[in-house]
Amino acid sequence: QDRRATIWGAILFIAVLAFFLWQFPFSKQIEQTIPATIYADGAAIDTTTVYINGKKTNHLFQKEDYFYGTFAIACLEKTKDSNARIYWHERTDKNHLPPQCSISYMRSGIFQQTEIETIVISEDMQQFVIHLADGRRIATLEAMAQTYL
Repeated sequence: QDRRATIWGAILFIAVLAFFLWQFPFSKQIEQTIPATIYADGAAIDTTTVYINGKKTNHLFQKEDYFYGTFAIACLEKTKDSNARIYWHERTDKNHLPPQCSISYMRSGIFQQTEIETIVISEDMQQFVIHLADGRRIATLEAMAQTYL
């Protein structure tokens, strides 16, 4: 009788632990200023900086991680006073390139339209390329600006 109770207790404990690990997000504070280059028609035309301050949340077994906080791009006015939410989608690239992400900005509870069409950003948020609606790219590395067309 006691042995059965111990086994069921262990099974219940493992199930609760597994559920907790599945759902529990592991967060990390990120605060950094990253220099980037602005490209147009494949050529560097200017520089800018991106100030990042917020929490990057990783789930142990789930596919989507996210960042919430400041992702202010000096050359894009609408990004400066807004909170950003960036979602990393499931990695499908066999070359282990950073996955494409989605980014949205919100100020005072209202979504902000920005010039950003897409963003590809590494999980440590130190390398990225941002595609703008006018065809320009903001990238930390020239190779990224050329790779992600």
